[in-house]
Amino acid sequence: MMLEREPHTHYYVYPSWAELSYRWSDMRAILSRPLASGYVNPDPAYWKELGYPDRIQPAELLEGPAGGGIIVAHIGFFEHWLPRLILAREANTTCFGMMGNLEWQLAAPVSYLEPRDEPGAEWGLGKRAKSYLCPISTEHVEAAGSRIYWMMEFKGAEPGGNYVDEVKSLGLGFGLQISSLSSDPDLPGNDTPAWVADATHKRRWFEVSGGGNRLGYQFAIMGYVALHMAWRLKNKIGWFHMIAAIQGEPHVRRNKGVRNL
Repeated sequence: MMLEREPHTHYYVYPSWAELSYRWSDMRAILSRPLASGYVNPDPAYWKELGYPDRIQPAELLEGPAGGGIIVAHIGFFEHWLPRLILAREANTTCFGMMGNLEWQLAAPVSYLEPRDEPGAEWGLGKRAKSYLCPISTEHVEAAGSRIYWMMEFKGAEPGGNYVDEVKSLGLGFGLQISSLSSDPDLPGNDTPAWVADATHKRRWFEVSGGGNRLGYQFAIMGYVALHMAWRLKNKIGWFHMIAAIQGEPHVRRNKGVRNL
């Protein structure tokens, strides 16, 4: 099974820790009736003149097991979608993956909401936003076959506590079965030390099953889990990585971007 790209679906991860005026509980109403939300100009003629479609494209919500969740918008990467303007009012909608690589973002458009500081925060006149982030990306390894792996790389020593069980529980909340591995998986031709941020850092591997072969869907769930664990582990995660057989063959370690799209 190869993970297949989803160029006509865009995922937005609403982190469990995000503090925004448009709460996760408001999302269903905002997505279905953005003109009535109070966040944008309610005149449909205004938006039609700007190139927005008359009908709001469909979207669905995946409830996050720890709060927040994932918005699944059925839109193309360059397609106008009015709710996106609302999401961007108080947060940056930043693409996961190979930052700055447009080809990759087109192949797996998955973004996360990063709350912005209030105006004047740098002078003590506004509230600073709380954000808990870590680098998140993917690696194509042909030898993975039908298997999907997650790898957490830590800044220094591996943290204690029950974080492994928490990762499993979060995945289960989205219908994924996650098992912790005691060592690096046996993947012929895999040169793991060449693409981790620091080969001396501790890392933890997980094998993931369930959820089908949609690249964006799998990547969005991992992104949700990674951002929640960045908060839980107090930013001790140096990297959160997905390893699988992936359409387009993205290679972070080789810095070649996405091929054969």
